[in-house]
Amino acid sequence: GNDRKRRMHRKFRHGEPAQHAKIACASAQAAEVVKNFRRANEYHLVAASAFRQAGETEQEAESLRCAAEALAGEAETALTDGRGVIAMTSILSDAVEAMRQAPGGKARADELHARLLEHQPQVLAEMQSFSTSIDSTELVNQALAAVENKSFRDAVDALCGFAKPPSLVPLKKQVEKEAQISVLGCLMSHDIVNGRGKVVATVPGLLNATDDINDPALRWRMFQCARLGRSISVQGLINPARRTINAIHAPDRNDVLSLIQHCPWIPPGHHESVARALIAGFQGDMLLVAHLVPVQFEAVIRHAIERAGGRTSILEPGGVQKESPLGVLLET
Repeated sequence: GNDRKRRMHRKFRHGEPAQHAKIACASAQAAEVVKNFRRANEYHLVAASAFRQAGETEQEAESLRCAAEALAGEAETALTDGRGVIAMTSILSDAVEAMRQAPGGKARADELHARLLEHQPQVLAEMQSFSTSIDSTELVNQALAAVENKSFRDAVDALCGFAKPPSLVPLKKQVEKEAQISVLGCLMSHDIVNGRGKVVATVPGLLNATDDINDPALRWRMFQCARLGRSISVQGLINPARRTINAIHAPDRNDVLSLIQHCPWIPPGHHESVARALIAGFQGDMLLVAHLVPVQFEAVIRHAIERAGGRTSILEPGGVQKESPLGVLLET
C-alpha cells in the first residue's frame, strides 16, 4: 500500500530520474505478466514521477495512463478471484478517475466508464440485507383511540398532532449515543448506493466530536436518525389513523375543502390542488401524492414568505425577474 510506495520512492531518490523510470517501467511490466496489477500500478506511478523529474512529459503521460490501465486490470481480476462485483466496480471507478486525469486518457476513460455502468446494476444482488422488528402495537392502539368515534374534522385534528418536526438537539444527542454503542460503525465511511448500483455519495467517518451541523459526517447521521423516527411515526401512528379515517369517513372533495378553505397559508387558486393531494393521501395513493405535494408545498412556502414581506424572486440585469428555487426559499 502506501508504505510500499514510500519505500519505492526512497529507493529511487538518488541517481538519474530517466534511469529510475526505465527500471520502474520494467518492474511494472513484469508485475503485469504475473497479473499483479496493484504492484504494476504502483511502479507505473513511480515511473511517471521519475519522468516528470526528467522533464519527459510524453513518457510521464503514458505512465499515468498505464497506471490507470493497471487498475482496470485489477478490476477485471476481482471478478475471477472471488472478490465479486462490489470490489470490481469500486476498483474500476478508481481506474476511470485515474484515466480521466491522465493526459490523453479521455477516450479510454469513457470506455472504462461504460464498462462500469454495465456492471453496477449487479452490485445490489451482492449486497446483504438485514432487518429488525419493532413492536408498534402500543403506537397503533394509541392512533386508533385518537381518531375513532370522532367527527372528520376532530379526527384530522388528532392526526395532525401525532408527529412533530425533528429537533436538532435531540438528533445530535441520538447520534452521540449511537457513536458510543457502535464505535467502528461511526468511524468508518459509507458509500451511498442508489437503486441502479451507482455510488452517489460517500459519507465520511465521525472521527471527531463536533457540534457543527454542517459537518458531513454528523449531518448524514442526523438525517438517518430523523428518517428512522419518521418511519416509526408513519408506520405506527399516521398510517393506522389515516386508514381508519378513510374507512369511517371516506373524505371527498367537499369534506377536505371545508377544512382548508379559510387556511391563510394556501395561496389563491391552489385549494383544489391541495384538496386533491390530501384526498390521495387519505386513500394511500402515494404516487399521486408524490406528483402533487412538492409543487403545492413550494407554492405554500412562496406565499408565506410574500405574506411576511419577503422576496421570492431575483431581479437580474435587463429586467428579467426569476423566481427563486425552493432551496433558496427554505433558507429565507
